[in-house]
Amino acid sequence: MLMTAIHNGNRNPPMHCEAGIGLIEVLITLFILAIGLLGIAGTQFMSKRASYESVQRTTATFLANDIIERMRANSNVLFNYVNGDTPWGGGTITTVPPVPAANNAIAIALYDLYEWEQAIDGVAEIAGTVAAGTPTGGLVFPSACVYTTVPVASTSQTGQYMVAIVWRGSAKLSDPVNPNLPPAPAPDPYECGRTSGNYNSEGSTTDNAHRRILIVNTYIAQN
Repeated sequence: MLMTAIHNGNRNPPMHCEAGIGLIEVLITLFILAIGLLGIAGTQFMSKRASYESVQRTTATFLANDIIERMRANSNVLFNYVNGDTPWGGGTITTVPPVPAANNAIAIALYDLYEWEQAIDGVAEIAGTVAAGTPTGGLVFPSACVYTTVPVASTSQTGQYMVAIVWRGSAKLSDPVNPNLPPAPAPDPYECGRTSGNYNSEGSTTDNAHRRILIVNTYIAQN
């Protein structure tokens, strides 16, 4: 049998469908990626701020316990450590006291307060030259107050002592107040640094919205 093959000279090759990524798909992908990166950046910012607040509070706790231990070791002149609402911090003690003799309790108290304020101001870490640098190792705008409920005229200095450490926090919050206001004439440690003006938010002179405070209450017996 004779078979004849018929060829169509006008026959086109098979067509292939080609697809690519359009501009709209690229823009959507970039938008989603940007949203994700913004979320990561926000999380990192919040984490750094929380870490900063934690370091400041840990430093304040160490400083409060430091002065309490110094007072216990020199308990015959406890009143010499009390400053009430006139806080230390920011270079309040400008004159370096001489190194005290071992039996001079008053001189020891003065030197304790000098070293304590140096620690509060963070002079162990300096940005710049030692002579003109800025202390960076302590608290931000620190205020430190020591209170007691023992009457000044008392013959014994044994009693309750309160150490309040105040610094400037990064976030704007409410001004901390005493939930259990003590009856007069007992001092209120929550007043420490309130009138300094270092803790107000931008545009305010009274809100103390950045004021952070740590208070340690303790009982010290005079030797």
